[in-house]
Amino acid sequence: MTRKKTTNKQKLITDQNVDNLLTPVVRILASSGLSKTEILTSVELILSSMTEEGATQTIGVLRENDTYREMISKWTTSPAYLDEKGLPRTLGLRGKAGFSALLRSVNENASIPEAVAELKKYGNIDVGPDGKLKLLKNFLHVSSPNSIAFEPHFQFLSRASTATGVLSSRNGRLKPENFWRAAETIDLPKEKIPEFLAFSKARSMDFLQELDEWLRAHSEKNNSVKKRFRAGIGLFSFFEESI
Repeated sequence: MTRKKTTNKQKLITDQNVDNLLTPVVRILASSGLSKTEILTSVELILSSMTEEGATQTIGVLRENDTYREMISKWTTSPAYLDEKGLPRTLGLRGKAGFSALLRSVNENASIPEAVAELKKYGNIDVGPDGKLKLLKNFLHVSSPNSIAFEPHFQFLSRASTATGVLSSRNGRLKPENFWRAAETIDLPKEKIPEFLAFSKARSMDFLQELDEWLRAHSEKNNSVKKRFRAGIGLFSFFEESI
């Protein structure tokens, strides 16, 4: 079967992206005994259902999400941007240790007005009446009630799909080295969920902050010879009714 050329004005996703995202899922469905017709019918029904429900959020573009992520990391760890209590300072737009200097220290070509608008849009910063910028999130937040950023959400789905592909691969050389275990129970009372989320968030944020500092300390941005890889850990919580 030949593929029709994809037309996407914003070029948010390529045919290769689609293949990487869907292949592990389709492989699992096919392996479970579903026929091609049944799989296609399910996809059509889901698309139809989504059309009837209507979009509750719009897709936004956040092309500099890597820049913003590293910028917030530096804002929360670098002494130049911390107050006497070790917390992120409220920054002026200009100045030696201001917002613009922080942004340019990470990406000298990044747009300052665009960064302010996008970080504010997704609830990462607040701009006070005096024009100073306050950090609201210790890690890059990529969604709001009205909009979700395409790039980081697609990256999450793509990585999860890739991990699924490795776990279900028939190739003996592929091992799930990037997955260790899941901590879960099937007997948690519903009223305990808020407590679980608060506990896990508090503990994991400390761990992720430490890991973030390690990754920044071991990155080599100015070495153009070595091949580089994107590496990290992503954590998410889940809860569903037990059968």
